[in-house]
Amino acid sequence: ILCMLLSALRFSRGWRTVLVCRTAKLLLALQLFMAFRMMLSGLTRTKGVQAMVAAPMLFFLLVPFVSSWIQSMADARKIALSIIWALVLLHLCVFVQMIHSLDPIIVNGRSYWASTNPQASSMILALTIPMLLWVIVDKKFTRQQRIVTICCLVANVFFLMWTGSRMGLLAMIVGALVFFRSRLSRGVLIIGVITALVLALEAAFGEHSSIMFHRITSAGNTRAGAWEIAIAQFMRSPLLGSEGAGYAESAYLSAFGRFGIIGGGLILAFVGSLLGELLQLRRRYKHTEHQGLSDCLIASFLALLTVAVFEASMLGSLAFWVFLLLVLLALLAFTQDHIRRAEYDLAYAQL
Repeated sequence: ILCMLLSALRFSRGWRTVLVCRTAKLLLALQLFMAFRMMLSGLTRTKGVQAMVAAPMLFFLLVPFVSSWIQSMADARKIALSIIWALVLLHLCVFVQMIHSLDPIIVNGRSYWASTNPQASSMILALTIPMLLWVIVDKKFTRQQRIVTICCLVANVFFLMWTGSRMGLLAMIVGALVFFRSRLSRGVLIIGVITALVLALEAAFGEHSSIMFHRITSAGNTRAGAWEIAIAQFMRSPLLGSEGAGYAESAYLSAFGRFGIIGGGLILAFVGSLLGELLQLRRRYKHTEHQGLSDCLIASFLALLTVAVFEASMLGSLAFWVFLLLVLLALLAFTQDHIRRAEYDLAYAQL
């Protein structure tokens, strides 16, 4: 947040028509309903009050305000760089700790990176990869910025493998494939270089790397039980969900299990609206200037929806990927408005 706000001080000021897209409004409605439902519960009343305050506060800070700051593609690039500098700081801290001792980072054969949960770490690392790829392929960024981003991408992939998270690996693959779908030749080259660098880095930690590789290639099913419980909780109280229903390792099933048809309907409406806006975005970015950012947004959102199948963090109010989701929604609103303005300018010029 600090890196982004410091960058925002240099943003140009102006006025834009679209500050909050339809999908962002649905996300806020979902978060407010979940907070209200938790306030009615005896077990989670305190968390509900906290979420009722935190959700709108974070939403208005990161969606309309950030969206109003972004007046040009240069400003959008500053957002990407602010996220990259935050990742660089985290990677440097973790590398310093690794040099000192691996014990605080690796627990039960899995790397915790810079969080208290390997799954949370894998989400952070996987969901920021499309942003890194955009910076690498966009020649409007300086050579120094792209070199730093390549190093950051290598660290992202390296630490993601160390978390042993199959969900993170799947999200990374989805994000990379979607981003490179229209630039396969360049994608093969970048993926080849990054893979070689990651393997070289993995070789330096032979024993630990082999343990992580075994975990990430395991075919064991660790979520079926939690999913069955969520379905049973929903069947017990379909309208408002069950007070005792825990998070079911899936945002979609947790929404139905804990918040019933209303909560489940809101999250499905959010997903449907997001997919509709992404499809519209894919059809409309006719101008080369928007292609990299549009591909980055499409890849990031699809990777995030993939993660939501296996993790329920999207139902939180202060989770990292909720923060990242709000920033991406601000960028989506800017991109829609910027493309619409370019289309108007083109139509006016033709007249």
